[in-house]
Amino acid sequence: RQTTKLGLGYNDFFHLDFLNAEHDGFDIISMEEFLQREGLTGNLKRIDGSDEVLYPPRNRTDWNGRPDIEDCLYEYLSEVGYVPRWNPTKCVAAIPSSNNPQNIDVLKKMINNIFNKTLGRPLPRAEDYIDNPTPVNGPPIERLREMLGGRTKLCIYNEQMQQAPLIFYSRRILAPFYTFLFFQDWRQDVWAKRFVRDHLRYNDNLMCAAARVVAKLHEKARQWGDQSDENIDNPNGIFDSMHIRRGDFEEWYDSGDLTAQELYDYSAEELTAGSTIYIATDERNKTFFEPIKKHYNVYFLDDFVTEIQDVDKHFYGVLDQLIASKGRLFFGTFHSTMSSYIHRIRGYSNTKHKLEGYKDGTIPSYYFFPLESKMSMRRYYPVSKPLWVREFPVVWRDIDRGITAKR
Repeated sequence: RQTTKLGLGYNDFFHLDFLNAEHDGFDIISMEEFLQREGLTGNLKRIDGSDEVLYPPRNRTDWNGRPDIEDCLYEYLSEVGYVPRWNPTKCVAAIPSSNNPQNIDVLKKMINNIFNKTLGRPLPRAEDYIDNPTPVNGPPIERLREMLGGRTKLCIYNEQMQQAPLIFYSRRILAPFYTFLFFQDWRQDVWAKRFVRDHLRYNDNLMCAAARVVAKLHEKARQWGDQSDENIDNPNGIFDSMHIRRGDFEEWYDSGDLTAQELYDYSAEELTAGSTIYIATDERNKTFFEPIKKHYNVYFLDDFVTEIQDVDKHFYGVLDQLIASKGRLFFGTFHSTMSSYIHRIRGYSNTKHKLEGYKDGTIPSYYFFPLESKMSMRRYYPVSKPLWVREFPVVWRDIDRGITAKR
């Protein structure tokens, strides 16, 4: 747990303290506490085997907001910890089913068989798995073939890593966790995905604030259905949602430089004229959306100040995600990780409630642009590069398999 220059840490967003309380195998501590507990007491030694005790730079334990954190602290941790040279775009991190060395040998044999074509099969291609997912409990080699997504190597959690007193991963992983991790045992794979879904979630205060807004949206959608000139029958208060990323995306991507009229044109076919729509956005000038507001009953987070009065503005992006995830249909901005996570939340919900498409991992979500990606969430796509640009159904599809009800 580390805080930012704003004084916010992961625990302000996620209920990490509950992970400690609910799971005996987890002991999540701050970097400051770790350095006090292990660094200052002489428990950290040079990883090269010399057994030389190394203390934190200048015996400092609080590195929050320090400009020299990479040059000093990260360098220190690299000297006392094992540093995996793993690159998610080039290799898949493979976790053996146990600490038995034979399982490592099995993983090595699997990857060799795939690329040496020992089994007489062509190399796996991502397009082979479009609308054709491998069963989550399929043989390890079949799950690995789909998982590779253009990568040619395995980075194995080997005996050296298993025995290391400290593992320090300094590389920024610009990829969802599941696009990088392969578990030899399928039960460990779906457990890890369920754990992230069920426990690494936004804290209750944020969830409740978003729920208040969603309830208000349902109420407004019902009222609008009764009053609208379009004569919309909406007794359940159904609303649709969008995430429209502007800001720096206007310079970086074509999807961020679309006019409101273009956004309307690209989504009108799927949406219902006169319906209620919630728009999550970083665009402060709401007049930008006038072409959309001509056709729909539009709301923004700004319209619900009473429901979110106890939430700091730094969390508004989280609220936008949670609220937008509850739309009947959702349109997102391609390349946006915020839109991607909304898709993932919707995938979790779709699977939980067994809604249309849950068996295939598809969800009622779209992208505005590019047009070739508009329908990509309506089909099953395997993990493929670039890993960060979207979410993949493998993270929510059939991950409750193997669970038996307690009697």
